[in-house]
Amino acid sequence: MRTPRLALASLSGVADADWARAGAGEADLALVGGIALDEPSRLAARQLRDRGREEFLPPDPFDWIDNQLAALADAPLRAGVNVRATTPAPVRRAAQICARHDAVVEVN
Repeated sequence: MRTPRLALASLSGVADADWARAGAGEADLALVGGIALDEPSRLAARQLRDRGREEFLPPDPFDWIDNQLAALADAPLRAGVNVRATTPAPVRRAAQICARHDAVVEVN
């Protein structure tokens, strides 16, 4: 894979695999998410959503990450995911999923 020159940054509640594919002709890297991983960050995401901001709040954020990256396996770009957490452990778990997909993890 070539070195990414142009990345599509995640847009909470908007940036999923379909969004990434739509930009594949223009960019080399797409970061899906942002995904709140632990309860404190998910609470903050719910509060943002309640104020009108779109947020991804899947029942299992790790399954969401795995599914979105799997959906991009044959896309002509490098995939990654933007994550949020208050402690390192859930970020590590997300990074392990990303590693299985040769994807990037971006920590917010």
